[in-house]
Amino acid sequence: MRAMSASLHDRPNAVELLDAVADTLEQRVLPTAGSDTDTRHDVRVAISISRIVARQLADETFEADMTSQLQSLLSATREGPELTGPDLLSAVARRVDESDLDPAFERAARSVIKNLVSRKLNTARPGYASSPSASTRG
Repeated sequence: MRAMSASLHDRPNAVELLDAVADTLEQRVLPTAGSDTDTRHDVRVAISISRIVARQLADETFEADMTSQLQSLLSATREGPELTGPDLLSAVARRVDESDLDPAFERAARSVIKNLVSRKLNTARPGYASSPSASTRG
């Protein structure tokens, strides 16, 4: 996992703390759950959440990269530069839904959206996109 940029906080940083929580749950708590399936499930969920949040924090550039790419898609429509987050995604969706969609915009939008989904999937489930089960879902 990538190291987070320098901050005013001492080490361990947030990513390192979340990794430590996940490791402790996996190595010390899960083995003591025995056959209690509810507890084992809850511990696995907590491990997964800790690892996902750590990966989200480690990918410092995700939000800025996606905002920049989506805004550049909309720059010709003068709708994008001031939008962020869900509003920006909605504006791109509206533009894609237009019946007179420019083929060049459609190609660019597909590329940006594919990149967005790929990065999100890699954060949530690293390696899944290249797994055999992913290729059968397509």
